[in-house]
Amino acid sequence: MALLLAACTEPPSIDELIDQAAEQIAAGDAQAAIVTFKQAVALSPDDPQVRLKMAGAYLAAERGDLAAVTLKQAAERGADPALVRLAQADALLMQNKFLEVLDLQMPPVATSAQAISLQWRQARARLGLYDRKQQDGGLVSRAYLELFQAIDDSPDAAALAPMVASLDASRQKAKPVDRAWQHFSCQRETLTTSNWQSESPTEASILRVGPTRQLKTPAEAARVAGNGAIIEIDAGNYPGGVARWEQDGLTVRGVGGRPVITADGKSVAKRDAWLFTGNDIRVENVEISGARSVYKNGAGIRHAGRNLVLQHVYLHDNENGLLTANNHPDSDIQIAYSEFARNGDGKGQAHNLYIGRAGRLEMRYSYSHEANIGHLLKSRARRNFIRYNRLSDNEEGRSSYLIDIPEGGEAEIVGNVLQQGYGTENHSMISFAAESAPHKENSLVVASNTLYNRDLGGIIVRNPRQLDVLVINNLIAGVPLVLVDGPGRETANLMAPDHGLADPRGFDFNLLSGARAIDKGSAKGPVPTAEYVHPLGWRPRLSVWNLDIGAYERCGL
Repeated sequence: MALLLAACTEPPSIDELIDQAAEQIAAGDAQAAIVTFKQAVALSPDDPQVRLKMAGAYLAAERGDLAAVTLKQAAERGADPALVRLAQADALLMQNKFLEVLDLQMPPVATSAQAISLQWRQARARLGLYDRKQQDGGLVSRAYLELFQAIDDSPDAAALAPMVASLDASRQKAKPVDRAWQHFSCQRETLTTSNWQSESPTEASILRVGPTRQLKTPAEAARVAGNGAIIEIDAGNYPGGVARWEQDGLTVRGVGGRPVITADGKSVAKRDAWLFTGNDIRVENVEISGARSVYKNGAGIRHAGRNLVLQHVYLHDNENGLLTANNHPDSDIQIAYSEFARNGDGKGQAHNLYIGRAGRLEMRYSYSHEANIGHLLKSRARRNFIRYNRLSDNEEGRSSYLIDIPEGGEAEIVGNVLQQGYGTENHSMISFAAESAPHKENSLVVASNTLYNRDLGGIIVRNPRQLDVLVINNLIAGVPLVLVDGPGRETANLMAPDHGLADPRGFDFNLLSGARAIDKGSAKGPVPTAEYVHPLGWRPRLSVWNLDIGAYERCGL
């Protein structure tokens, strides 16, 4: 009876065997699935799909060698070439044949999702070579960055979902993958450039100056203003608009545009265009030029008091652009969004900016250039924070030092663009404590700047008194130069060829793809948080994997 029943039972069909094998694989029994597929092959030896699925069972059983043989048979019988190629890549990965995976090419009939799937497997092959120390991590990161970009551009998000989940796990384990993800993610961020914006006043004591106002000139306002007054000067030209301001807590600002003040042969105290003698002064949105003195030290703005804020001020073609007093060691000087150009007496005794013996100078997002023989910035302040500016000779400039800190103290020069021209009057870009070192603490940090030098024999830092100097994470292009004349610690600085920068002669110092500065910065220096954007602006500096060397962070490898 049993023999009769067995004889009457029909053998399973191909579809039933395939379904049975799929259930066995899902249950984790790949060996049983292989046996089932062998039955299916015996029933239909020329069916390419059966052999393709059988190769999948071999892969589930971690038998890449047998999977490769079965895939070859499936291809010979006309299996989908794109599916065969993906399974071949899996079989080769399983056997650690990484170079052979990199040689695979997807057939033209493949879909976008299939092409990206092969790209993923090839990225994994590069990661395998990296683990074996046979490939640089940078190549791995680049492969994964291209993969992330391809996934982002693909319309087949649903088909790629399993791959994306696996990539997330890889990112947590492998540094080159995480590096690629960070560079990819930064490209999605929108960084807004910030420039100076005026603030609406809340104080009631405003004096208005202009051709249509009761007060016609700055000098008239200076004579009648009280302490704490706000002076608003309408946009326009004010020839001979010199003034002496004696009040404390004074704010002077241009409105409706920038008022243009020209000395036009006049001066205050036979020297200056504007002289402030009070404390706690704020000047915004004015342009001043033409200050001349028989003593050769006339200033566009001279501040004899304590505490000064300059914002969006343009001082040009004076003997001194800005000059502050020496007799306020606790004074705080803040300069932002301001430009200083072509100031100087032609003999090196007057400068674009000359800060006297103050307690603290902070200069940000500003542009000092082409001083007439003098320095682009000279400061005797005890503490100096010079961050995210551009100080530049440009094509024709003949400045002396870009930055002179003649009495030492504590100084940080971080995230600036510093450019020295061929016509410079001094080989050194930065001079530290050349005259004296009267302060208890003396240290200079020059970090994350981009320097472009056109002077033969150029030097970044002159350190004649052998004080503590750290030069770190700076990118130097143009004519090679000496980092420190004197003792100094030098770390992670890079003298790169010009092709590492977008257009240095055009003053575009952003990093190109492939620049050697990318991700090569040391974590031992200050971390810059902003980047100078020309003219007189800034944007947040991205934090992308390791710090890039120089003043700019590259988004994307």
